[in-house]
This record gives sequence, structure tokens and C-alpha cells, in this order.
Amino acid sequence: MTGMQYMNDLNAANVLRQLWEKLLRYLRSKWTERVSKIRSANQQVASFNDFSEFVSQEPDLATDPVYSEESISRSVDTIDKQHKQSERKPKTGRSTNFATDLSTKKTIGGNSLPISCTLCPKAHHLDECAEFLKKPLEDRRDFIKEKGLCFACYSPDHVAKLCRNKRSCKTCNKRHPTSLHGYSWGPERKNVQRKESEMGKEEQVINANTAVCNVTEAGDVPITMGIVPTRLYHKNNPNNRIWVYALFDNASGGTFIKEDSLRKFGMEGIECKLLLTTMHGTQEIETKAVDGLMASHFEKNDVSLALPRTYVRQQIPVDREVIRRPERVQEWPHLQQVSKHIPTYMDSVEVGLLIGLNCPGAVRPRDVICRNENDPYAVRSLLGWYVNGPVRHNSSKQVHCNGIQIL
Repeated sequence: MTGMQYMNDLNAANVLRQLWEKLLRYLRSKWTERVSKIRSANQQVASFNDFSEFVSQEPDLATDPVYSEESISRSVDTIDKQHKQSERKPKTGRSTNFATDLSTKKTIGGNSLPISCTLCPKAHHLDECAEFLKKPLEDRRDFIKEKGLCFACYSPDHVAKLCRNKRSCKTCNKRHPTSLHGYSWGPERKNVQRKESEMGKEEQVINANTAVCNVTEAGDVPITMGIVPTRLYHKNNPNNRIWVYALFDNASGGTFIKEDSLRKFGMEGIECKLLLTTMHGTQEIETKAVDGLMASHFEKNDVSLALPRTYVRQQIPVDREVIRRPERVQEWPHLQQVSKHIPTYMDSVEVGLLIGLNCPGAVRPRDVICRNENDPYAVRSLLGWYVNGPVRHNSSKQVHCNGIQIL
């Protein structure tokens, strides 16, 4: 390449900068170090030839048979294969001794070394250590972090994002050690964890927060809220469907079902605790949660959506007067066409579901019909049309508050 014309153009700083941007992040740092060394040793800036030499050397370093990440991963793979073979061996007769030998040996660089627990002096994996399992979950995490171990396989040779030998949890079959089951792998602010109670009973604690309630003051004008009838069912039993009115609450971050509605499915849910903060203060409540609920359009059987984890409440505090009725809606000229798509009011159907913003497929507007600033407006959701705002004059004075946000 040195014989090519315009070679000096490749040595331009902006050209080298563009090439540098195409490198992987860790290679960028290494090239920056190389540039600094060239500047210090030769009193000159790095050239395209220096960059080419740097790039050609990196594949050799990345595939070094002793010190590369790939060689370390191969060694770890060999260890784990031997460990799995030992677990499959019968634990009787001579095979017991042979299996024990395999489970307490690992091969590194052709040498046979005993496996030792990071916590105790016994010959077993940390994931099987009784002393380690006695620790609270947060203490286990802190121990792994303190020792600089991989969170996926407990190896000291790499970090989890580079791990090629992630262990499978025996509880949920996900790719993490069994002893870390229940740890929140999401952002720490969600603070979802599993811990043992003083009585030895394990329960799930969910830290939640409520947004300031959305307050609708009726005054002398009765209003309608975003409520639609829907048929609720569980994904494992689609033939068992119940009618409920569902309230769309744009001030809520969670989805809730009324306890009486859930009982109609013959389900109870799993026990959990919620820390709720409202305008009246903060309180911890015991409740239950259920997964797998589905909500379908009140007319179209083929239109349905999956609800997120749904929490159980004894009551969803909604006045039935806010449920829109077609005869009220059609009094407004701009909503007369919408009134044809609003079903007749069903007195026997309870408001049994509150859907928050954690279910955007349900609350997202598909169409909106509005007129003046203070007039009611209609919204078409996946589950049907509903109307928000004042619909006619009345002498009632009521305030409706809803809105729970799960953080």
C-alpha cells in the first residue's frame, strides 16, 4: 500500500477518527493507548500504517490459546461438562466414588485441580453450598460482588455478560444459578425480591407506589369515565368467560381485579404485599396477584389482549353512575354515531377490572372524536368505544378518585 498515490490522505486525523469509531468499544480504548505510546516514543502522530498494524494484531490476541477469553470459556465448559456427567452417574457402588472424583476435579491447562467452594473449605460448587444458601438473597449477591464472581456461573475468570456457561435455575429454568432465584435482574428501583419471613415462610414482597389520585369533581354535571364492558377469561380456560365493566385509568400504573370477579374463575392468586402511597399516607397491604388473564371485545370474539400481572382488591371504587349509557351520549350531536356502538347498560355486571398504563394495548386511543373544549369526547380503544367528560346536567355532587401506579 505504501506505493499507492494519495497515501497521505489516509493519515489524516479525520480518516483515522472514522475508522476508530467502527472499532468495538474495548478496542477503541486500546487504540487510544497505542496512539499515546507512539506520540511519546516517536514524537509523532499515529499513521494509517500504525492503525493497520494494530488491527492485524488483534485477532491473534483474541485467539491466544492460553490467555484469551475464548480459551478460558473452553476450560469452564470442560469443567461444567464433567460436573454434569457426575450428576448423571448413579450414586451406588463404585460409580459413587467415581462420580465424586469427577465432581471434585477440574482441568486447567492439562492439570487436574480440586474444586473448592469459594465460601467454605468443602469440595462442591458454590451453588450447592449449604452455608451460602443459608444467607439472605441480598447477602448472597453482595458476597458474589465482593469476591468478583460471575453472576451467571460463579466463575472468577470473567463477568456475566461474557459468560458462555450460564447455569440453569432448577426452580424456573431461566439462565441464572439456582441460589439466585428470586433476585430482581431489572433496575434496582423496582426492588422486587424474595425473602424469608421470621416464621420461615417465604413470601413475595413487591414495593409499589400510588400516583396522586386522578380526581374528577362532578359538581352539578354528571360525568362518564372510560369504562367499557368486556369478557374476562384466563388463557388456560378460554371457555370460562365472565362479564365485567373495565375502567381505563390513565393515572394508574397497575392493573387490578375485584376479588368477587376473580372468585368466579375459581382462582385465588399468589399472596404478596403492596406498599401503597396515596394522599392519605403510606400503608402496606396484603393482597394477591394473578397472571394469565385475558380481556376480549364485548362483541368481537377474535379481538382480545393479554393483561399484565393483575392485583386483587376487595373493591374498585367507582360509582355506577359514571358508566356511559347510549341514551345520554346521543344527546350530543358530535357523538350520535358513537352512541350506536355503545351497548345497553347492564345493571347486573359489576365494575370488576381497572386497567392502568402498564397495559398500553388496552388504554391506547385508536380514534378520538371531540368538539369544544368543555364537551365530552369519545375514544375508541381495542376493547370498544367509551366517553369521557360531562354528558348532561344534574344536581349531584360527587368526587371520584382512582389511580394506583406500580413502580
